Amino acid sequence: MTAAKTAKTTKRGTIDQRAVIDAALRVARRVGLNRLTMRMVADELGVSAMAAYRHVPNREHLVSLVADELTASVEVPDPASGPWDQRLRELQLSAFRANTTVAGSMDAADMEVLLRGTHSRRLVRGMMAILADAGFDEDDAALAFEVIWAYFVGQLSSYEVVVELRHKHPEFADDLWPVLGAAGQGVPLSPEEYFERGFEILLDGLRARLARKAETRG
Repeated sequence: MTAAKTAKTTKRGTIDQRAVIDAALRVARRVGLNRLTMRMVADELGVSAMAAYRHVPNREHLVSLVADELTASVEVPDPASGPWDQRLRELQLSAFRANTTVAGSMDAADMEVLLRGTHSRRLVRGMMAILADAGFDEDDAALAFEVIWAYFVGQLSSYEVVVELRHKHPEFADDLWPVLGAAGQGVPLSPEEYFERGFEILLDGLRARLARKAETRG
């Protein structure tokens, strides 16, 4: 993340880039990241739009900062906390929870943002370290990351679609998430439960891959 620009004193105190991001997060939680505007953030801070622009050059840059900030609280599990698959599941579920706290994040944020942001890069490094601990070589770790990334983005995108449909058609809210979650059970799953069950299937494939590699080496 770029360094904060010179703070400016306003009727609500001193603002800097950190204050702008925090205000943008508050607004985004109310209206959705895809509906966030610089004017809304300026009003939240009690400053002019020009004052906000002194710290963030444009809306697109602000969205990228806010999208990355969503993962600031996500921790990479310590190697001593459990086996690799448990740590990878914990990391992915925590990241999914964080990214679903603000609606419209997948709509508004360029996919590249989720990989190039300061906090996002930290999580990517954490994922790659976990895959290395599991025993994946460099090539397989890269492929495993691509599969995990595709699943993560797909689940977030599905979540965004459902949130938007619920907003537009509240009369059908109970029927919209998830379509397959209740199959054979009669009880709908929450978005987190749906994500976690699907990720467990993905982990089954990664475990099987490791087992086949071990047999080949043996």
